[in-house]
Amino acid sequence: MYGWCDAGDIAGTSGSGGSFKIGDSVSFNGNTHYTSSYAGSVGKGAKPCQAKITAMNKNGKHPYHVVGDKVHGWVDSADISK
Repeated sequence: MYGWCDAGDIAGTSGSGGSFKIGDSVSFNGNTHYTSSYAGSVGKGAKPCQAKITAMNKNGKHPYHVVGDKVHGWVDSADISK
């Protein structure tokens, strides 16, 4: 996992935190991934692709960490779908 977050903010594999859970395959439809889940983190270019959720921060501005062929970082909820 890349970036910083507090261990207490990371949701477990039970999926607490919405309709997504760690391990879900999702479509990333955005164009930016972030180095951290928190506001103010650096955004870098990314491209739409299939990805897997590897971590979640229920309190983060960018709450989902995803890994795919063209994305690897924290992303916004609006940028992923099942």
